[in-house]
Amino acid sequence: MHFSELSSNPERYAADNLLRLSCAESSSLKIDRHAYPTTRSVKQEIDKARLLHRTLKTDCAEQALGVRDGKELDLLLLEKSMNRIIDSTIANPQTHIWLLNTDPTDRTDTDYCVRAAIWAVVLARQVGLPTREMKILCTVTLLADIGMQLLPEKLVNKRGPFRKKEFLAYRKHLDFGVELISHYTDLDDRVTGIIYCHHERQDGRGIPNKLRGK
Repeated sequence: MHFSELSSNPERYAADNLLRLSCAESSSLKIDRHAYPTTRSVKQEIDKARLLHRTLKTDCAEQALGVRDGKELDLLLLEKSMNRIIDSTIANPQTHIWLLNTDPTDRTDTDYCVRAAIWAVVLARQVGLPTREMKILCTVTLLADIGMQLLPEKLVNKRGPFRKKEFLAYRKHLDFGVELISHYTDLDDRVTGIIYCHHERQDGRGIPNKLRGK
């Protein structure tokens, strides 16, 4: 779906995508906790996994800076790094859980997206999602805040509560992210919808449409 279509009725589009993704209670998500056997020990996988984390962080940070400078995203580069993370997580998710829980480095905004993407892959592996769905989930989690790169740096770097005008400007990163990603037509149609509604909350206090419920 193109950004113009989403903009004409964003609440309906976001709600439709939430239904498609749904929760574990939905028949569309069949949990299989034994879908992927552990094939490598933590000791066997740890050095490789640490390098994969570092590489994905570097790639994500470089792509974010490129977007801020007006460059195109290199989705093939990100896909290559993500696929390696997925394969390694399938082999042994405990390796990545350990790395995520013991990472001593200072965290940047892009590091947050990388960590969230890896956690998403771990969860997807543990419930038995097909690898294609894992890739979509990893992609959208990694790119969820890409629109932040199109906001003023002063706003992005602010710590503490926003004033009303600042918050209204901040929430535009959802629109900016959708508009940016909608140009990459090879991505799954769900990606833009998830980016648009990833700040929604079950209690209805999220943005942009205050969607409520499951």
